[in-house]
Amino acid sequence: MFKTIKLTVKFNVAEVAEMAPNWVLARTNSAGKVKVHTTGEGGPEANQELFVFQKIDGTWKIARYCFLAPPTHHAHN
Repeated sequence: MFKTIKLTVKFNVAEVAEMAPNWVLARTNSAGKVKVHTTGEGGPEANQELFVFQKIDGTWKIARYCFLAPPTHHAHN
């Protein structure tokens, strides 16, 4: 995926909650820019994200990830 696009975003951590000793939930939002390498086209990028981390052998790993892009508004004729 990252050979196809370049993301330049900053994450804001909105919430971190320990769900169990080896499980943590992090809620974030991000904003920045995306660029498609093959076309050079790009534009603004913004999402709300949910990460679930699992501690495996003493190291935190991303176990699950999901995101939601804000709705786009289109003019209707």
